Amino acid sequence: MMRDRLVYHILALILHCDNFKTIVDDLAVDLKMNCERMRRYFLYMGCRVTKEEIKVNGEQGVRMIATLTTPVRFPDPALQKSRQKSFLS
Repeated sequence: MMRDRLVYHILALILHCDNFKTIVDDLAVDLKMNCERMRRYFLYMGCRVTKEEIKVNGEQGVRMIATLTTPVRFPDPALQKSRQKSFLS
């Protein structure tokens, strides 16, 4: 719980410093997390995560870019909806 809050604050500061657009793959290495978990953190913050193809020394690669746009749209709480339906039924 406290670790999640710390990660959210770190990511918010990084987004602010990087003009609200940052590379997820590099942050995953720096914070020693896997890319999928880092992507979920950004999605929960309301960021849009896209994949971008790059060429480095003739090799092709893909990296993920997180962008915080306005208006901020948070993901739907699908888990809570399913709990309410099962509880009321």
